[in-house]
Amino acid sequence: MKFVFAGGGTGGHIFPAIAIADEIRKMFPDSQILFIGAKGRLEEKLVPMNNYNLKTLDIFGFDKSKITKNILLPFKFAKAVKQSKKFIRDFDPDIIIGTGGFASAAPVYAALNLKIPVVIHEGNVFPGKVTRYFAKKVKSVIISFEETNKYLKSKNNVSFFPYPVRSSLKKYFKAEAKNKFGFSAEQKVIFVFGGSQGAKVLNEQVLKILSELVSKKIGIIWQTGVNDFKRIEEAIKDFREYVSLNDFITDMGAAYSASDITICRAGISSIMELAYLGIPAILIPYPISANNHQVKNAENLAQHEACIYLPQNEIEKLKIVIFDLIDNEQKRHKLGENIKKFSDVESASKISKFIINLIQKNGNTTGLQV
Repeated sequence: MKFVFAGGGTGGHIFPAIAIADEIRKMFPDSQILFIGAKGRLEEKLVPMNNYNLKTLDIFGFDKSKITKNILLPFKFAKAVKQSKKFIRDFDPDIIIGTGGFASAAPVYAALNLKIPVVIHEGNVFPGKVTRYFAKKVKSVIISFEETNKYLKSKNNVSFFPYPVRSSLKKYFKAEAKNKFGFSAEQKVIFVFGGSQGAKVLNEQVLKILSELVSKKIGIIWQTGVNDFKRIEEAIKDFREYVSLNDFITDMGAAYSASDITICRAGISSIMELAYLGIPAILIPYPISANNHQVKNAENLAQHEACIYLPQNEIEKLKIVIFDLIDNEQKRHKLGENIKKFSDVESASKISKFIINLIQKNGNTTGLQV
């Protein structure tokens, strides 16, 4: 069997594809898997790191800050469709799995033109433009939240599976994980990150309250992002005993496991990794995310008492929220247990089996046992 995964730009579009691909490779070691993404984006790092082949397209999404740049978008899209058709014809896949973002639009469009079955995976509460546009045209749309269904015009091809988390995300014993970052088992630890690229607003606020956190002997695992690392490194030199500073953390499982509280944006991959490991979290959504999806993600969890939702325009309250939560073990336990309910450790396997069954029904491959 041959599978193409199309998507990228952010971890929320890449990580579910990797999680599903990992399960397919476990079930059928002889299967062939190709990823298609965008040049210069996160997939160029993450996909090869997970031992998959990647083809890239010269494409970008709609840019609100540079309107004139968008004039080129139709030409870029046409070129990306042509490139995608070549990649697809050369690889000859049984199915295309689109996981969202502008990088998935051209391969999904090309696959439909070539009469190859397509599945779209939508992880966010509010579906992206690619999902909404192609939902009626594909074999199936897989959603992670029941609420997503109300935003889709097509209802008869929608399937629900919790968001799949990659198998490489390892859970550690808390004492072991804390030791890995130089903290004692008894020490309270917070993990702060703003996504793979970092978040300057979040970094600035943590910097403002750092001396007060340290005064309580709280340990901080801090992923600043590459752009902010040197500046933050210089600013915290008097507090290094209490701060494990990183521009990028490869072993996110260790960082999550070490934390008593995680503070981060509300991208879906971060949320579902927190859910998978049952970590209490303070979510500060990126306020201008596409379709406001991060705010909707955080609001949905907060309604189920599965996170503390702190809007960015109230970020100055972060110190109070941290101190309230770090001293309330019962509340942290409740948040951890409630967010766990959004996860299913078997989800990637279930989705993989669902996709393979679609291939069988379509008549592309016969005799498979899943």
